[in-house]
Amino acid sequence: MAIQTLTFDPDGDLHLRLTCPSEISPPKTEGTAKTDPVVHGSDASADGAVLTPPGSDLGSAEAVENPCSDSAEEACKEIDMLVSSKHLMLASPVFKAMLQRGTFLEGKKLQSGGAVVIPLPDDDPDIFQILLNIVHGRVRQVPNQVSVKVMTGLSILVDKYQMHEIVELYVRTWMPELKKSLPAKLDSTLLSWISICYVFRISAEYQHVTRLAKLESCSPLGTDGEHDFPIPSLVINRIESKRQTGVASLLSTITAIINIYNKSKVICGTNFKGNLSIYRYACDSMVVGSLLKSASSHGLWPLPLVPYSGRSIKQTAETIRVLQLVAMCDAPFHSWTQNPPLPAHGMIKRLRDAADCAEKECEGLVFDGTT
Repeated sequence: MAIQTLTFDPDGDLHLRLTCPSEISPPKTEGTAKTDPVVHGSDASADGAVLTPPGSDLGSAEAVENPCSDSAEEACKEIDMLVSSKHLMLASPVFKAMLQRGTFLEGKKLQSGGAVVIPLPDDDPDIFQILLNIVHGRVRQVPNQVSVKVMTGLSILVDKYQMHEIVELYVRTWMPELKKSLPAKLDSTLLSWISICYVFRISAEYQHVTRLAKLESCSPLGTDGEHDFPIPSLVINRIESKRQTGVASLLSTITAIINIYNKSKVICGTNFKGNLSIYRYACDSMVVGSLLKSASSHGLWPLPLVPYSGRSIKQTAETIRVLQLVAMCDAPFHSWTQNPPLPAHGMIKRLRDAADCAEKECEGLVFDGTT
């Protein structure tokens, strides 16, 4: 089996064996393709490590090239990365635990001077290459900009190997440009952004994307099994809990209006000509009847059941706003005991106020020490 060798430290004492991207399944992400690879091929450095020219955008089409697609590398199945164990242990407590004296077999081999090869078949070699360039101080090989896909891949590996501190300065450099692509509504990159913001503790953007998730998601995030991001279940559960309580609050407004009219007391106060009590009774009946009919036509009656699958807070609020309620006293030729009532006895306003309130109260998550 052909092995491509990348050297990050000519005096390195540790080999990391990664699988070529063409031979492994893409990361499981919700609507997101595999993280963008780094430029490979003729731009390799003299010591064998692959270079990514500073200033390149790893998310651009020009920068995407499979290291195994070059004619000289068509047979490549694995990538061997020669690194310094000391650098790696200093940057990652995970590798430190693995390689320190007398703990695991790899550490014992390393201390005895033997050849140590650690297979990492699940890690993306292109993303890992960026990390290793940072770890080994190869600053000229670290890209000035990265795409959302690459940043997502970095969040996965940084969380896995606990390399937060070593990449912190680069994250600060990348974010001003990267956040220009921050989604304004729920899309296929939302989980990626939650992963990025959570792992790298980017507070403002974290609030933004988690608010979007609460407001526009229609089911628990990631329940389709198509993502593998380092997002704690506590975060997912908080978002889902807010979605359900928000939808429930909106639906309760419909129930509250029905309960108002489901009593012996007449709500309408219009001075109808003729049989006043009958007309007022009929007016009340028209309001609640039109509410039920309109809610039914929009799928809100009978009331949807928990967990409100397929319903978001935003979608439900928009539906609430367009419900059509009518009352006999809405006609302009009646007189009133006091001031003219709002349309449908003010119940239209009540519904719209509830919709506005539900959206306004939907706030993003903050880092509070529990996540």
